[in-house]
Amino acid sequence: MNAQTLTAPLDGFSKLPLPKQIGLLAGIAISIALGIWVALWAQQPEMAPLYTRMSDRDVAEVAAQLDSMGVKYRLDPATGAVLVPKKELYRIRLKLASQGLPKSTNPGFELLEKDQGLGTSRLKELAIHQRALEGELARTISSITSIESARVHLALPKDSVFVRKRSKPSASVLVNLYAGRMLTEDQLAGIVNLVASSVPGLEPEQVSVVDQRGRLLTPQRDDSQTRLGDKRLELQQRLEREYRQRILDILTPLLGKDRVRAQVVADVDYTVVEETAEIYDPQKQALRSEQVAEDERREPGVEGVPGALTNQPPAAGRALPPGQQAPQTEAEAVNQPVSRSSRATRNYEIDRTIRHVRQVPGTLRRLSVAVVVDYRQAVDEEGKPVQQPLSQEELDRINTLVREAVGFDARRGDTVNVVNAPFQPPEKVEPPPEPPIWENPLLWDIARKVLGALGILLLIFGVLRPTLRSLAAEGREALPGAEGAAGALPGAEGGAGLPGAAGEGAAGALPGAAGEAPGLEGPDEYQQHLEQARQFAKEDPKQAAQIVKTWLAADE
Repeated sequence: MNAQTLTAPLDGFSKLPLPKQIGLLAGIAISIALGIWVALWAQQPEMAPLYTRMSDRDVAEVAAQLDSMGVKYRLDPATGAVLVPKKELYRIRLKLASQGLPKSTNPGFELLEKDQGLGTSRLKELAIHQRALEGELARTISSITSIESARVHLALPKDSVFVRKRSKPSASVLVNLYAGRMLTEDQLAGIVNLVASSVPGLEPEQVSVVDQRGRLLTPQRDDSQTRLGDKRLELQQRLEREYRQRILDILTPLLGKDRVRAQVVADVDYTVVEETAEIYDPQKQALRSEQVAEDERREPGVEGVPGALTNQPPAAGRALPPGQQAPQTEAEAVNQPVSRSSRATRNYEIDRTIRHVRQVPGTLRRLSVAVVVDYRQAVDEEGKPVQQPLSQEELDRINTLVREAVGFDARRGDTVNVVNAPFQPPEKVEPPPEPPIWENPLLWDIARKVLGALGILLLIFGVLRPTLRSLAAEGREALPGAEGAAGALPGAEGGAGLPGAAGEGAAGALPGAAGEAPGLEGPDEYQQHLEQARQFAKEDPKQAAQIVKTWLAADE
């Protein structure tokens, strides 16, 4: 390709009017810009959100860190989330985590590590401590599986020296649950007790828990009866589930999976009974106390003849040693009078029993059990599957197993009913439709690259190439001597040079160009013409090339 061929489009462009030149330049610029956009669109990776629900400060810090890492990202105009290439999502998260990003929106006790300065008042210190405590509680609550994030607000009254003026602290907890999740009663009670145990003087009744929809999850203070009814219903349902699971656990290995159904109804007595009994048993007596008193008196009688002799004093006595009595004569012993008295007091206690009984509510009064067993699967003489009922012996054995599993008590009025009936075959569930092929992200990625390549090729061969070809054609027409290029060789249009008929064009300048076979001429003449053509091409190669192009265009 010579210089004239390269400059032909420029020459053609210069011959165009100014409005066409401006329009052509604008079209080429738009085509190039469109091609660059298609190429970038085809190479653009699939983006995914790095983190969700970040604060503006965290977004700014993460964006600055991504810039320093050289990671391409963009912000979602709808949600404000940071979007990064999906293939590098987890690698970027690990690098950000090593830098401590994103920072938690609920700062904890790290607030106390900051230097507050010398002019910090006590009120501000207390506020910072309370904020740190709230952040720590929010972090702890957020670690529960069903909770995405949480916020805690504490109302801590100022301490007073007067006992009557003291106010109780209270707390409010806002939990943001994951989609489709909910808190169980145990989890809710755990949150309430966690907050109450972390704040001095805070009672569990003063803690309120609210979800992101504004629903109060903790029961109200004046709803004790409702809570009691819910607890009773929960206890009954738990008992029924446990008994039903016992039946299934013992019958499923014998009958097979999904071939037995069981239901249990538990009659639970929630009556609170307190009984005090005092029982006396007259057959059983016990001597409690006994008191016995005995008195005995001996006095001398009247003796002798009345008169002066009787009144005379007795003879002088003789002192006896201590503890020794004077010997008593037989007459004195017989005639001395005796006075005796005896008293006895005995107290008996009758056997008495005092008994105080308080029955705990939730006593099981009666069980009603219903069990349905499917027919047995068998094969008939022709080899086809059929269903056969169970024998009476098998049903009795199943009945016995069920009674033992639930702790059957006839005195309590329990009932067990086992029925053998064929189960209806389950309806065939249609498989979920497969996602259409155009929803496959891999296909979209490949299609985007293919469409980008096709768009670029279309711009090159459909727009730029025809435009350049048209400009080149106009440039060739504008070149000097283009109209007589066919006779530019020596001997054409009367010129001397190559042998041939005078006045003929370049088509007859070379042997065989006008359809004559080279073999019709003589060997010397053919060699002479060939040598002249070679010499002409050496002397003026541009003109020779132009002649060859003219021949090729004429053949088309």
